[in-house]
Amino acid sequence: PRGDHIAMADQLPGLLDQVQYSNKSRVLDDCLQLSEMKSLSPKIDMLVKNDGSENQLMCLDGTIPMYYNQKKYNCPVRIWFCLDYPKSPPICYVTPTRDMGIKPRHVHVDSAGFIYHQYLTQWNDSSSLKELVATLTNVFSREPPVYAKSSSSAGARLTSSSSNGLQAQPPARPVPSNPQVKPPVEHLVSSQPNERRHEDSYFAQMPGHSSMPPAVSSEPSRPHNDEHVSGNRNSTEEESRLTLVAMTFSKIEDKYDRFRRENDSEFDAYQLKQKDMDITYQKLHDYKIRLAQERDRLLKMLEEMDVAEKAIDRVQEDLQTGSQEPVENTLKCHDAMADQLLQAVCHDKAIEDTLYELDKALDDSKIDTHAYLKIVHKLSREQFFQKELINKILARRKQLGVY
Repeated sequence: PRGDHIAMADQLPGLLDQVQYSNKSRVLDDCLQLSEMKSLSPKIDMLVKNDGSENQLMCLDGTIPMYYNQKKYNCPVRIWFCLDYPKSPPICYVTPTRDMGIKPRHVHVDSAGFIYHQYLTQWNDSSSLKELVATLTNVFSREPPVYAKSSSSAGARLTSSSSNGLQAQPPARPVPSNPQVKPPVEHLVSSQPNERRHEDSYFAQMPGHSSMPPAVSSEPSRPHNDEHVSGNRNSTEEESRLTLVAMTFSKIEDKYDRFRRENDSEFDAYQLKQKDMDITYQKLHDYKIRLAQERDRLLKMLEEMDVAEKAIDRVQEDLQTGSQEPVENTLKCHDAMADQLLQAVCHDKAIEDTLYELDKALDDSKIDTHAYLKIVHKLSREQFFQKELINKILARRKQLGVY
């Protein structure tokens, strides 16, 4: 821990008052679950996103444990809490000191130190910060994300010094990746950019252990006997094997990226087709509804035609049997409006026939012009009113949906 550590429970309430979190109690509870980890301490700092926006947020700064080759090490991290936490997952970074570097092509840490893992991408209200730290400890124990820069080999490999002299171990082996989708990387800007970080602040060395997982030195020691020669040969074979594995891993990753890009474009095409199919289905559904309505209307008209046909058959039977029932009694209307329409149409047709007969009488000089004009004027005026009445009745029946 750095300096005199102040209890996290005493710091948190004052820090949380400086940031407008939507669920301060949840942030407080999750942080208190990690209070036994003295290596993490809360602080307020600025988080700058890729779009240039800045947010003043609270974070846990310090180290988390990891176990490499049965030894315990401390990995420097910084865990940020978004304003809508826990709806949004925390933003996690590995923050190496100037004497450390981030392992290239790490499965869960990019070159900027951003941590991405399935636990973060599947974050929900039931997730917890304690489980996240335990998950990162397990992941980093299998493959450490940082290494100590070596001054003798230009930082290409890790070296570790102890009281017994130089210790060398093979670097962490490449792990076949099943990469998660990377969220946008957000870069950190410290509120005090000139503050010098000391290595022991982030890599507190455990008793009897070195501060970082050691790695193979870039220059193998000179052989002094057969055992050294055999060891050098084994080391060379191991390096060749690791190189082949790294090349294979790179090819697999390139093929996966190409496969994913191809599948993404194909998936977009399927989405467009699905959208077109949804639109077409909705149109067909609307057509089906309209066709059903038209079918019901036609069935009703067929029923009315059947009734009318039966009435006509009865009239024909009565005529054949010599029945003297008046013709107007054979037509029966269903309502008063229909009866009024029938009377108006009959009156109009009667006037039209009368005018036709008057024209013939005038041509045959059976009626004088003065009497013809007088009668035609009267009948035309009556016919006009009957036609207006017919149009009004038809418009009203159409408005009521009666045909």
